[in-house]
Amino acid sequence: MEAPHLGLPATDPGLGIREDKHTHAKGDHSPGELVDRLVAEILAGKASLPETLEELESKAIFVAMEKTGSLRAAARVLGLSHSTLKCKLEKHSPDAKSSARF
Repeated sequence: MEAPHLGLPATDPGLGIREDKHTHAKGDHSPGELVDRLVAEILAGKASLPETLEELESKAIFVAMEKTGSLRAAARVLGLSHSTLKCKLEKHSPDAKSSARF
């Protein structure tokens, strides 16, 4: 399975979530396995749904920007408007507002 918008295999190490908290979240799992593991953590009380969603959104934004090279291209592959992505970027990286040149 691939992440077609980014031209990456879905198991790309750049797509790993919470690598520091998981012994095997190094990108060697399918997206479905990752979701199952995150849901299990939520149900076990190890994580909250809002924290998990924030972390996933942040990771997706920064990986998309890194892989596409621009905010506009990242917005396009994430299915967001440029202005929505800009607002989300400012939320996840407050210092991005002063350095944004997109």
